[in-house]
Amino acid sequence: MNLKSQKGAVTLFVLVSCMFFLASVVSVQMYMQSKQIAVNDEYRRIKENYEKDLENIDQLYNGLYSEENMVVNFGVPSINASTKKIVVEFSTNLENAHIDTVKYGWVHSNTEITDPSESNMPNITNWIYIEKQDGESKFNAVLNYEDNKGYYYLCANINNKEYWTQVNKYAKDGLVLHLDGINNKGAGDQDRITSTTEQNGTTWKNLVGDILNGSLNNFNNTTSSGWGEDYLKFDGTNDWVSIGQINYPQITIEAVVENSRTNNLLEATYVGNWQSGGYGLVYNSSSTPLRNNRNQFCTYTINNDRQIVDIGREIESNKKYILTGSYDGNTIQFWENGQKTVTQGNGVIKEPRNNTVTALGTDALGSSSGLTFLNGKIYSVRIYNRVLTEEEVQQNYQIDKMRFNVTD
Repeated sequence: MNLKSQKGAVTLFVLVSCMFFLASVVSVQMYMQSKQIAVNDEYRRIKENYEKDLENIDQLYNGLYSEENMVVNFGVPSINASTKKIVVEFSTNLENAHIDTVKYGWVHSNTEITDPSESNMPNITNWIYIEKQDGESKFNAVLNYEDNKGYYYLCANINNKEYWTQVNKYAKDGLVLHLDGINNKGAGDQDRITSTTEQNGTTWKNLVGDILNGSLNNFNNTTSSGWGEDYLKFDGTNDWVSIGQINYPQITIEAVVENSRTNNLLEATYVGNWQSGGYGLVYNSSSTPLRNNRNQFCTYTINNDRQIVDIGREIESNKKYILTGSYDGNTIQFWENGQKTVTQGNGVIKEPRNNTVTALGTDALGSSSGLTFLNGKIYSVRIYNRVLTEEEVQQNYQIDKMRFNVTD
């Protein structure tokens, strides 16, 4: 090959190499441009979604922040029967809400209003105003009451919108028996304390109404036995009340009682059906070997074993006590004036023998009275077919303290 041919080949090689190089550069640039386009598209998509999320968050926050979505939560009332004062804490669900005015008021009614609301409650004139600063959400409503026999309703008014609650409202879910010494209404009858017919009546009406009323036995409506202003008095000789057969695998029993004679020869039943089975709220004297001296307890017969739970303190004569006993299939709980004792049961409540009725004032034998009788007063009895929560027990306890003027 001559020199001229060699130069031509070199030149051609260089030209081809340059073309390949330029093509590579162009390809890289195009690839980078496509990647940049993809990155830009992804960035725009993320930005758009982010902006939409911010907008949604703002809308959600504004919705939650709006007083139109405000809910007022009422706490468990604290009732002091000695000072006759009720304190209820209420709060809003919105933090840092712009609330211009907060005020509250009270309504007292001799009859229970099942649906307290702005549309069916009387107008309140004596509002109590609370100084409100932005950021606050909890407030206290305080009432000094005089009449402990009726029903109290609290209205919290925030920015001229009313929120109502019944203050002294017993737990209702699972309530199968409610005997009340203040309210003995039933089937349209008048209050017992204002009606001669009711004063001499032989029935303690169940305010729930889906099981038997209490049938009074041997009450003579004298100073020794019969109706008082807010109680039924038992003479300790032969008075008792039958309320039919009540048996549940889980149960809560509550009673407001007073024992006029704490030296009964044997146990005295406030309410119960235990005859080789069953349950009860009971008092015993020092002569009873089952328990310590002169105290009150609850009893459940679990399988074939009688389980007894007490607070371990001696009671006083002619003093009112609020008693609660519950059993959930495993745990027995007993409260005496708010003080609690717990023990294990582990089993099913054994039903009493001979279809024994649940009775007040005696340890019944079948459908007849037992051998011992209560000398004292029973103000109220409630039986539930479930176990109340601790909050519900304390709620009922506070209401009983107010309505029956019970001091700890």
